[in-house]
Amino acid sequence: MPTKGKTMQNRHQNSGFSLSRQTRQTPKRLSARLLATCVALAFSGAAAAHHAPGHGDHEHHHGQQAGHVHQHGLGSLSVAQQDNTLTVVFESPLDSLIGFETVPETAEQKELGNKLLAQLRDAAAVVTLPAEAKCTHTEPVITAPPLQGAPAAAMGDSDDDDDDADGHDHDGHDHDADGHDADDHDHDGAHHHHGVHADLNAVYTFTCENPAAFKSLIVTSFKNWPRLKNIDVAVLSNQGQAAARVNADKPEVRW
Repeated sequence: MPTKGKTMQNRHQNSGFSLSRQTRQTPKRLSARLLATCVALAFSGAAAAHHAPGHGDHEHHHGQQAGHVHQHGLGSLSVAQQDNTLTVVFESPLDSLIGFETVPETAEQKELGNKLLAQLRDAAAVVTLPAEAKCTHTEPVITAPPLQGAPAAAMGDSDDDDDDADGHDHDGHDHDADGHDADDHDHDGAHHHHGVHADLNAVYTFTCENPAAFKSLIVTSFKNWPRLKNIDVAVLSNQGQAAARVNADKPEVRW
C-alpha cells in the first residue's frame, strides 16, 4: 500500500507536474520580480548615460515599475544566478515584437500574437547559454495582457495617467488632452492607440549541470523580431557581472 507522500507525488505526476517543480514555483516567481526591479534600478543609470533618446524614440517612463522605460525598439534581458539556478527575465514593448500593443482585432493580429506566445515558450528564441553549462529550463511564465484576454490598460500603462503623474513629454512636446491631435502626431504606422502601451514579460528558470561554465550568453531575439533594435543586458552571476547594450551585429555578452 503506497504511503500518503507517494500517493500525493503520483497525483502530481499524473497531472503533468512533478512535486519538486510545484514546490519551487512560488519562490522562483518572487525572486524573478525582485530580480527585475533590482537590475532595472542598477542598470537604468548606465543605460541613460549610454543613450539619449529623442522624440522619435517614443520613450515612456512608467511610474509603476522603478527604472523601467517603455521605448519602442528597446528591450531588456536580466539574468541572475543562484548556485545551479539561473533566472532570466526578458522584457519588451509589444510593439517591438508584433507591431501593436492592443488586444488583437484582425485575423492577422491574432495569428501574430499566438505565434509570439508559442515562440517564447522556448528560451532559445530569446537567449542562448553556453552548451558547456548544460542548462535546461522549465515552462516560462509569460505576461502579455493584450494577448491573454486583457486590454493593455490593465497594466496601468496609459499616457493619460503618466502625463499627470510623471510629467510625461517627448522632448518638450507636452501631451495635452485638449491640444494633442492624434491625427497629426503618429509615432508609428502600426501604433494607432497612442494612449495605451503594453510590455511583454517572460521569465525563464534554468537548471544547469555545470553552472561554472556560465560565462557568456548570446541574445537571439533580433533574429525573430526585427523591430527590436537594442537590448539592455544585465547579468549577476557567480563568475562575474556584466551590463551591456547589444544589437543584431553584436549580440554576445561575456564576463
